[in-house]
Amino acid sequence: GYPENNLVDSSFTSLDLNFILLLDPSGRLAAGKAFDLLSPKEPAELTPVMEAISRDKILLAPSDANNGVRGMLDTSAGPALVAAQAILTSERAGPPLGILVMGRYIDGVLVRELNRITTVDGSVYSLSAPRMDEDVRTYLDTAAAGSPKGVQVLDAERVAGYGVVDDIAGKPAMV
Repeated sequence: GYPENNLVDSSFTSLDLNFILLLDPSGRLAAGKAFDLLSPKEPAELTPVMEAISRDKILLAPSDANNGVRGMLDTSAGPALVAAQAILTSERAGPPLGILVMGRYIDGVLVRELNRITTVDGSVYSLSAPRMDEDVRTYLDTAAAGSPKGVQVLDAERVAGYGVVDDIAGKPAMV
């Protein structure tokens, strides 16, 4: 069937994805696979993604069956870019038969690729990360105190820009 033929390693590497899930109409996992793009030989876990989907139910009920839902999902394994689409007939009709969810973790490889493309040296931190650079922590402290200054002069040659990114449920999740 579909999972055996399509949830194969080459699907993940060619699409640069870390997980593909097929959920039944109630949101339970019907089929799925997680894939570690950094260590393809190591098994990857679906648990962090499924826990986040259960917590942020917005992926389970796309408000527009034709456009789906996309955004950032904060998981215990780190933030991930996700897209969820209702599984409909070829005519885009009928009640959804389930939900297709695909995602990519925002990891060091992705950040380096974005840095290369934009020629900007950037970093991404989950707000739940135990460690982050001191300048990022300072920005978060000033933003929490009501002064969300998004630019900071670090030294004579470097300026840093900051911004908080909301997750798919609209909650602050990363900077």
